[in-house]
Amino acid sequence: MLNRAGIKLILKKLVTGCKKSLLYKCITRQKPVMKTILVPTDFSDYANNALNFAYNIALKTDTQIQLIHVIEAFDTQSYSTTGTMDLDPKVDLYMNEVMKVTTKRMDNIVNDPSYKDVTIISHVHYGKPYESISEAIVQHDTDLVVMGTLGSSGLDELFIGSNTEKVVRYAKCPIISVPEKAAFTSIKNIVFATNLTVEDDAVIQKLKITQSIFEARLHILWVNTLHILKNEEEMKQKLEEFAQRHMLLNYSVNVSKAIFVDAGIMNYADEINADMIAITTGGKKGIAYLFSGSLAEDVVNHSCLPVWTYNVGRQQ
Repeated sequence: MLNRAGIKLILKKLVTGCKKSLLYKCITRQKPVMKTILVPTDFSDYANNALNFAYNIALKTDTQIQLIHVIEAFDTQSYSTTGTMDLDPKVDLYMNEVMKVTTKRMDNIVNDPSYKDVTIISHVHYGKPYESISEAIVQHDTDLVVMGTLGSSGLDELFIGSNTEKVVRYAKCPIISVPEKAAFTSIKNIVFATNLTVEDDAVIQKLKITQSIFEARLHILWVNTLHILKNEEEMKQKLEEFAQRHMLLNYSVNVSKAIFVDAGIMNYADEINADMIAITTGGKKGIAYLFSGSLAEDVVNHSCLPVWTYNVGRQQ
């Protein structure tokens, strides 16, 4: 039988042998590994607010920021009466001028003394916003996307309509959507809404990194609705088992009631004065049942808090 000294020795070897793991970094309080944050911008106030939010995360993690602006390209090709393809020189000239002005604006941000403690690399692309952002996520091996929204007022400009929905729904890395008026303060309480499916295993590992960055308390939440109504004590027990299985620290388990899931999430976040909401998107079976349709987009679009989303379905 092992004595106390033997158990300590085993634990020491376990931790020492996993120095590159998140567990080790949490125990030793090393900064979580994160190399690249991607921030799309259209130079609006809410995009600038997202950049400020990303800047503060980068300070905590020694991370560089890839700042991207997408110029929505015109169709510069036309066809002559013979069917041959020509370029419209006027449109081409206009797009070149837009590129010069945009590049200068990006350079001004990069050289802004307010961001002097973080490396910011700017990129200007022609194309469609969603496609260009998706390509940039892969190209730069992005760990996190931070993008601005108008919060309860809705989405607009660069992320108008389906562009933001596509980024939130299909991106291959976590995203933090930052409302226009959300100031970067201490993120100490994060609400994580879960449906307790196996897909959440991948999600919680990513979310633990975010929790570690902010040294935040994680409030694991199940929302009872008219369509999904479970015994409250039984659900708290299952949430507790989920937390223990994933070796969570600094957490609480909670069950709320609401007619709609999104309302239940936001109401609970408001009750505890949460600083961020976390939601899974793109899963299967039960998680698809809970997070079907536009739930994540609805929360992103109407929350006054930053919303962390991760599409586990895109990782499979």
